[in-house]
Amino acid sequence: MSKSIITINGICIYKKIKLTRNINSERFTAAMTTDQSIQVRHFIESKIPYLQAFKKYELASVNLENRLEQQRYLSEGVFYVDPLKSNLAVGLMISRDERFYLCINDLDHIRMNLTSYDESFDELWQNLDLLDDGLGQVMDIAYLEPFGYLTSKIEQLGTALNGEALMHLPALKRTGFINAITESMGAIGVQIKPYRSDFYIVFNTVTLGRSEIELALLLDQVVEKLSERELAGRETIWVSDSLKLKDQIGRAFGQCQFSAAVEEDEALEWISLLMLGERLGLVESEGSTQESLYKWHDYLLRVSDIRIEKEKHKSLGYREKMQRRGEILNEIHTRWHWRGDENVNI
Repeated sequence: MSKSIITINGICIYKKIKLTRNINSERFTAAMTTDQSIQVRHFIESKIPYLQAFKKYELASVNLENRLEQQRYLSEGVFYVDPLKSNLAVGLMISRDERFYLCINDLDHIRMNLTSYDESFDELWQNLDLLDDGLGQVMDIAYLEPFGYLTSKIEQLGTALNGEALMHLPALKRTGFINAITESMGAIGVQIKPYRSDFYIVFNTVTLGRSEIELALLLDQVVEKLSERELAGRETIWVSDSLKLKDQIGRAFGQCQFSAAVEEDEALEWISLLMLGERLGLVESEGSTQESLYKWHDYLLRVSDIRIEKEKHKSLGYREKMQRRGEILNEIHTRWHWRGDENVNI
């Protein structure tokens, strides 16, 4: 199968790095009073916008009093602690393109999240390293030799860096190879966790004993190897039964066009099949590879219950959410074109 049809970049949807930091002179958030958390939040928010390294992100504070906003960020892994149930002054600053988040007074004083659709983990870390240096210029970051950066979680001692990649691995799942690969990853400090449908999250489980750049390079290598195996798997399932695979993708294409009410799991399954169809050349959509990856990630988010309710600015019933999900799939279907009746260069 030609890599011009299925690119390695098309298998890894996004890469994300989370970097945790705490202020040396302050208690961890779990031991802070409300007043102390207010002081910490004000201090951080007063410093960040004026740091040169942060200016390009054009950060804006988010109003977390809205319950739907809170649920969205909880469900998407931006927060670990529910802001509504916390007695602390929790804060969130977001870049204009929503690819950079800075969380305040969650499990730790500061957690920076940076996401990219086309950069490597190495490149992501280089960007975050500049931001980390900027923080160090205006605050004393908690650090202790030989353990490294101090965080609320012992397992994050060391770099306090967590990398994460969302990968589309339908062929490895269908062939059953994903199970063997998952078992072998633990030995190198990486874990593969099922997300939804054919999507998996790859992340590091070790932060101590390796530098930030070593962790970034390790994750890049894992993503590359997984992508290569997925490519080989797609060739296998296409050669073994191309008619069945084409039929499944075609059915998903039709379902997205005409469905009036859709379950969330159904929507994710159809999106997965259409994404595979695009890489096989059966389905065509507009935009470059980078735009395509952003588009697919946007689809995965838009069909979630939380995003549907946020879009409507209110809580919805079960049937209302199913109906709106059907409308979303009908809408985005208009951006796809079926090419399954043409010769596919496999």
